[in-house]
This record gives sequence, C-alpha cells and structure tokens, in this order.
Amino acid sequence: MRIFIKKQPLGFSLLEVVLVMAVFIGAAGVVLPLLYAEMQDSKITRAIDDTSRIAQAISQSARATGAMPGEDEPNMPCAALLSSGTRPGGLPLGRNLNLFTILSKSAAGAESQPAQGPYLGDVGADPFNRAYVVLVPAKGSPDHCWVLCAGRDGIIQTTEKDSTLRGDDIGVCLR
Repeated sequence: MRIFIKKQPLGFSLLEVVLVMAVFIGAAGVVLPLLYAEMQDSKITRAIDDTSRIAQAISQSARATGAMPGEDEPNMPCAALLSSGTRPGGLPLGRNLNLFTILSKSAAGAESQPAQGPYLGDVGADPFNRAYVVLVPAKGSPDHCWVLCAGRDGIIQTTEKDSTLRGDDIGVCLR
C-alpha cells in the first residue's frame, strides 16, 4: 500500500501578501500624520523655549549694562540681532548684528561690581533652520523689543511696532 502525502507549497499566496500590505498601508495612513503633527508641535515647543532663553539673556544684559543690547541713538532704525542660521525674510531696515557676539561679551559693571557675562552661548538656528531674530527699537522709542522665530514660512511678520505676534511667528515680547 502506498500513501501519498500532499506537500504544502512554500511561500505565501497572493491573497495573503495583498492583505498584509493593506494592513501596513492602513496603519501607515493613521500613524504618519500623527508623527508629522508631533514633530511640528516639538518644533514649536523648542522655538518657544529658545526664544524665552534668549529673552532672559537679553534682560540680564540690559540690567547689567543699563542699555538694551544693540540699542543705538534716538531716531535710528530698529536693529535686528541675529543668531546663526539662514536669514529669515521680512527683516526690518536697519542694522543687523550678531546675537552671539553681543550676548557673549562681558559687561563691565561699576568698579565695585565684577564684570558679568557671557549671558548666553550660541543658540544656533531655530527648528526651521533659520536665525532667531531680536528686534531692538531705537533708544527712547516706545516700540516693543521682540525675540522671534520666523515660524514655518520663514518670514518675520511681527515688527517692533506690534504689540502682539503676527502670522506664524513665535516669540516673546520684552517691553
């Protein structure tokens, strides 16, 4: 008597492959948008943290030196202090200075006080690979001093005349 055993074919059937691919595509369709949103939220959070640190350093420097860093004579245009990174669009006319250079200098206090600083190391580019911008109005001006990240579009829309943020800018107002 002979017994025949039917061998199972090796591999997967076309139906099994299609079903597995459909499950992966469906999962990716749900997970990828969530990951993208989470990445954008983390960029905004980092920009908020960085602008707050820069604002704190600017305030410390202003208290120690008695003048806002980058501030010039009355009736001069607004100065923009820039961190490293690609220059964002929408910068005001006026002087552009290096933020790291200004905040890394030691401020000489009164003779009874030791020199202070540096106030902040190089913060680098914002999460969108552009420079952080500090808008410093002219000395004696009632305008606002802003520490800004240009946001996703890369254009500074907030000016020293604005009392609130504009567009997708992320930032902190110092005065």
